[in-house]
Amino acid sequence: MKKVISKVMVAALISTMISAPVYKNVYADTTAQTISASETANAEQSIVTESIFKTADYYAKQESLGEWQIPAMVRTGKITEAQKEKALEKVKENIQNGYEYSTQMAKDILVLSALGENPQEFCNYDLVNEMLEKGDYIGSCNYEVWILSAATKGNYTIDEGNKEILNRIYEDILACQNENGGFAYYPGGDWIDVDMTGMALYALSSYNNDEKTLEVINKAKDYINSSKDAEGKFSNSNTTAMAILGLSSIGEDVSTLVEDILTYQMEDGQFKWMHEEAEGNSLATEQDFYALVQSEAAKNGADLFDFRNDWKMEEVKEPSKDVDSETKTPETVTPETTTPETTTPNEEENSNGNNTNKNNPSPNNSSSVDKTGSSTKTGDNNNINLFFKMSLISMLGLAIVAPKKKERGNGER
Repeated sequence: MKKVISKVMVAALISTMISAPVYKNVYADTTAQTISASETANAEQSIVTESIFKTADYYAKQESLGEWQIPAMVRTGKITEAQKEKALEKVKENIQNGYEYSTQMAKDILVLSALGENPQEFCNYDLVNEMLEKGDYIGSCNYEVWILSAATKGNYTIDEGNKEILNRIYEDILACQNENGGFAYYPGGDWIDVDMTGMALYALSSYNNDEKTLEVINKAKDYINSSKDAEGKFSNSNTTAMAILGLSSIGEDVSTLVEDILTYQMEDGQFKWMHEEAEGNSLATEQDFYALVQSEAAKNGADLFDFRNDWKMEEVKEPSKDVDSETKTPETVTPETTTPETTTPNEEENSNGNNTNKNNPSPNNSSSVDKTGSSTKTGDNNNINLFFKMSLISMLGLAIVAPKKKERGNGER
């Protein structure tokens, strides 16, 4: 009888040990894939941001900035106080001396807006309405796109008579579009290119809720995309910059163009016009810089020249290398038992076989992912349950065997 009971106990023990759960890191693959995709996206974003701030640092060393550089520098937060003061002083001088061209007035409007000044009140002068009344821009799409942009990228009060002028500018720009969707520099002109089309797209983005404008915008977008070469690129960085400016302003994905324009950048932050050039080009550097900032602004629901949204870029900082920031595998304390331990495929053990991963136990035998994305076992409750099961079986066996031993002993006496 004793042999039978022993066999039953052994079988029970083996059954219990076999039925003990073996933990599997079910999140390991999916977590790794998610982290990999996230790291790739962050790496790509980091490259663009570093490129922008490299050029911003280049401009930050200059005593003064050009009008087209100032809004982008403000967005990066790299503009110096000295540069701001010089820019405002220059606008004051322009107002005092009188403007020869309305395009200079448009640039000053964009500068004042970027620097937090009201272009309709600065130096008690209404730059916006004075610009519209000047009228020297009529008939030139290259001028009118920036007059329209300057007048519509802010909450400005437009005089009744100037509202008609603003509408005329809008119609003039539409008249510059060719049948193929591209824009010429003059209405009915035959000099059509991507640069002009990109600038027109940016100006018209303020009217993108109008059905008539949307048709024009879609044709222009198709023209720009059809003008790319077999690799989806353009022949120089300036054209690429204007394509980025226009397409990003209407919500198009410009990531491929951004990737291409970065190949023109030099180590000091300047950009070349053509790849084969040995030195940086001032116009290319200026246009490429603000086009890149515009692409980032668009992704964040902002607009490079419209400071009603005060979005700014954040510079990528080198990660801290102190001990606390390093990724470590914490230790785990498990109940001491004589039963075999179950482990995950990625679990590390020390020389004594003790689990070196530490994590708070979770119910339902679930796995948890820590901040670094690594999965750890959380099934310690099951080890405890197994311990109590074995103890109970051992006690039951003793209860059965003990009386038998006593009976046999009494009989032998």
